[in-house]
Amino acid sequence: MTLPDRLMDAFNKTLAEAKRLRGRLSAKEMHDALLDFVFDIARKIDDDDADAIVHRVQLALAEQAQPVASSPGRGQSSSRRDPQKPRGTPFPDLIAAPYRFVDLETKIVLAEAAAKKAGFAIPVPGGFCGSIELTLAVETPMLIGEDKGPKDREIAEPMQLGTNNFVIPGATLRGLLRSTVEIVAASRLAQANRHHRYGVRDFTHPLFSDEHRPGWDKLGSAWLRRTVKADGTSEHVLDLCDKRLIRIRSLPMRLNDGKPTASGAFHLAWLQKKLGEKYAAAKYCIGGQPETFDFSEAKAKSFSQDQAFGEHFVAEAPGGSFKGLYVFAGHSPTLRDVLPADLDRQDADTKKGNQKKLEYVFGSATNGTLPLPADVWDNFELINSKPSKNSRKADGSWKVLEKTLEGGGRIPVFFIRDDNRNGAIADIGLTRLFKRGHSNTIQNVLEAAGHATKISEAGLDLTETLFGTIRESDEWLAQPDDPA
Repeated sequence: MTLPDRLMDAFNKTLAEAKRLRGRLSAKEMHDALLDFVFDIARKIDDDDADAIVHRVQLALAEQAQPVASSPGRGQSSSRRDPQKPRGTPFPDLIAAPYRFVDLETKIVLAEAAAKKAGFAIPVPGGFCGSIELTLAVETPMLIGEDKGPKDREIAEPMQLGTNNFVIPGATLRGLLRSTVEIVAASRLAQANRHHRYGVRDFTHPLFSDEHRPGWDKLGSAWLRRTVKADGTSEHVLDLCDKRLIRIRSLPMRLNDGKPTASGAFHLAWLQKKLGEKYAAAKYCIGGQPETFDFSEAKAKSFSQDQAFGEHFVAEAPGGSFKGLYVFAGHSPTLRDVLPADLDRQDADTKKGNQKKLEYVFGSATNGTLPLPADVWDNFELINSKPSKNSRKADGSWKVLEKTLEGGGRIPVFFIRDDNRNGAIADIGLTRLFKRGHSNTIQNVLEAAGHATKISEAGLDLTETLFGTIRESDEWLAQPDDPA
């Protein structure tokens, strides 16, 4: 693992300190000195790779000094450290972070045979029975909510009993405790959205290599719509069309309330706009409502080639030879501390890593129609939706455009063909550099790690024995010695 320079520097300092102290202190004293040393460094590190240096330092401790049995652990004071200086945790900021992922165990530890045979209602000989009393203190913002409001505009609000008493449901605490036990007891990951497939937009990933992500010339463009077949079922089709690029600074002044667009100020304001706000500026909203959009030919404008920027670029011009509609991307998420002057400097700079400079224009659907393979649509919907209990909830730009498609309209999409499948459509997305779906669903990952093994094949693990489990239909058949 490649560490950031400051982490490697901290590691090297720890090794140097270990060599300096070698022979001067006892094993116990040296262990304590190095532990204090690395904790002091770790407190100053604010980096997601900080835990990597802890692992490296642990190796250094093992190599430079063997800790003795009486050596104090974390949180205890040693004879040579200041008792007023609490050791605490070296990474308090990371513990307060919203996500701290745990590796998926590849070996499931099953419950002891005695517990398995006793069943859930019978005490295990030599076991324990008791209750846990605790007091919870909330140190950071917390929301255990319930959806309120109309279905299309649900808002999660804190759960309450009556008007004043906020509550944490017992099921929430039980789930928290069960998930923790699953981790520490190497149990199955039982609660998961197994059907879900996550998307990735990482330009270092193989899916975004030149082999798998075609350039502008080969990237397909189409109008996606839903049709109803003779048997009453629906399918999605693509009406193929030509596409062009248009510079943000070449957008017409009517998209900026009649003011010039060739400036850093407009460029920044445009990048900050949400997708619905951009289409509203282009007068695509139906009935003045931002939820649905009109991408019909009636909204098309005439464009001419923008001679200053190349054959793929156009600018709106009455009487132009290219007829098309604007296609926008959502707001840019990387605008923190960006100023109009920064965008002015980048405008003449062609290197990668600059802020977005382009939007798109899609032409009329004159290149034929293709049915969209059901698996391609399913993949698109999965990676552009949030995992949920019973139904998929559209997310991001798909959430903005979903109602237009569901209402019988069409929406613009880009697509990639698979040369290994005779040019069949392999993937679709809503922007030029759209998310690609991972090869594996969560179910595939769980199966590979052994977490999807049926109880009937492997038996109960510790967590299932402790908290109980539910078996549904013939998927969770009981063995003769495994009480249902």
